[in-house]
Amino acid sequence: AQTGVAGQQSLVSQGAAVTAYLTSPTVRYNIKTNPQLGSILDWTYNKDATPLVPRGVGITVKAASPASAKLFLNWVYSKAGQQAMCDASFTAFRNKFVPKNCSNTLADVYAKVGQKNVILVPFSQKFVNDYPVYKKRWHDIFG
Repeated sequence: AQTGVAGQQSLVSQGAAVTAYLTSPTVRYNIKTNPQLGSILDWTYNKDATPLVPRGVGITVKAASPASAKLFLNWVYSKAGQQAMCDASFTAFRNKFVPKNCSNTLADVYAKVGQKNVILVPFSQKFVNDYPVYKKRWHDIFG
């Protein structure tokens, strides 16, 4: 099984596989911006159940520039940041956000598959229980 995004895209585009599941939005962006890929590949949501996986974001205590990191997070949550996410084929998640020239929003996901078919995947209890070990490892690497 191929788990990397580039590998999945390569296998499907070369005909070695007929589908890839849960690929990154990077693939959606590549299909949209590369005419060769766009002519042979497409991207869609599962209609009966579409999982949405949250991405954790944080600023380390010893970050070299915590103010810059906070500004970045503020920007990501702003309308301009949500537009940039949409433009890059990520799903803009801000409620009631209406993008220009793209439709990668949470509202669009709901419209395409029905809100009842969207499964918001929470952080698992295992993740919560393992957090102290994860936190130590993270801080050992990044401070």
